[in-house]
Amino acid sequence: MNWYKRAKSEEEPWTMTQQEFIDYHYTGGISSDAYQSYKTVKGMSWIKKEKYPALHSTKQFGPKKIEFRQSGEKQKFYKYDNSKSDYFRDENNNLIPLTDEEIRDKGKNLYDETIIAFDGDTAVGMVSNEWGADGLWVVEDYQRLGIGTYLLTEFRKQFKPGRKMGQMTPAGAEFARKYHKDQVRKALLEGKTVPDEVLKDYPDLRNRENWSVEPYKKPFEPTVNKNVTLYRGKNNYSQREGYWSTDREYARQFTQSGLNSEILTVKIPKDKIYRQEPLPSSMDETQEDQAIANAKEKGFQALWVKEGSGEPDSVLVLDRAVLYWNV
Repeated sequence: MNWYKRAKSEEEPWTMTQQEFIDYHYTGGISSDAYQSYKTVKGMSWIKKEKYPALHSTKQFGPKKIEFRQSGEKQKFYKYDNSKSDYFRDENNNLIPLTDEEIRDKGKNLYDETIIAFDGDTAVGMVSNEWGADGLWVVEDYQRLGIGTYLLTEFRKQFKPGRKMGQMTPAGAEFARKYHKDQVRKALLEGKTVPDEVLKDYPDLRNRENWSVEPYKKPFEPTVNKNVTLYRGKNNYSQREGYWSTDREYARQFTQSGLNSEILTVKIPKDKIYRQEPLPSSMDETQEDQAIANAKEKGFQALWVKEGSGEPDSVLVLDRAVLYWNV
């Protein structure tokens, strides 16, 4: 990459083509099984919520309400003698710490940048500074909801734009490409002029109406007063497959940018939806799995589920064939 392109990369990622972005940020490969244990909740069980008391943010991802937390711990950096390739020490041979001002002058952060994603008390994702590289992990059951993109976006806000992502697994390199597209999309939403050479990588972003591919639509067959209208927000990370809301505005929060065109609308025959009392919680996998088994046993194609206190109930669709589109 020439110096001109490097200078551009230190300003905004959306000024670069996808290949330029990857060439700049990719510093080497890592085996795909290097972090195998982080694929499950059990592999992250060592991360305890009480160690991360500072609430960064709370955000809804599909059916999951995720908390993002940080430790708030101050980092320690020490004075280094480049001429001797060793640290400076005091008369007692102790390392000499940098002052807050010296830390800032070196472009480093005073506090730990790590962000942990929690579902309740369970850690489901994290992003941290791995020796100058961006270390990002989300357990498999929580992937494709947008959690990883949000983690990386918020993490990188703590650094200058020119920071490189570093070494990547094959999945990490693919995620970096998706992250780049997301940055281009955000730039367009903010009214910025994205270079034409960048948009050549993402022709689907030229027309906002085409940002999401519409699913197959079964012709609508109206049945008077016997159908339930359902809504679902579209985004570019997850179609929130299966979960639909009876509340249009509740569904809007799962869209990419809040546009009406990003809200899918369907109808489903009321007699196809199983109602178990009390309603199973969408946040309780055991309850939901049992209710799904009961619904299938009784011949239903969907079931009512409880989203949470103060939130409208949702319908979990088990068979898309019962949905009527173009309503």
